[in-house]
Amino acid sequence: MSKIFRQCMPYGIRRNENDSWEVFNRDYKPLGEPFFFKRSLTQATRDALAPPPVTQREDSVWLYNDIEHPTSSLANWEAYSQRLKRLASLKMKDER
Repeated sequence: MSKIFRQCMPYGIRRNENDSWEVFNRDYKPLGEPFFFKRSLTQATRDALAPPPVTQREDSVWLYNDIEHPTSSLANWEAYSQRLKRLASLKMKDER
């Protein structure tokens, strides 16, 4: 995995103690600023964001796993891109 991908691309999202969320990279470092979703994440949304059989917790969702790494094939890249598109479509609390 390239260092650029590992450090700059989203690996998952997690909820913070104050109920805000943040996107994190493969090194579990935050990317950007914490935010609040306009609506709570449903299980269906979590399932759409996480590839099966990725383990999900109430406070974390992983966007890919090492077995199906996005850079290992075009199909994996497209699946990851669709999950990013889904994540980007979710509204933040302060958005209209």
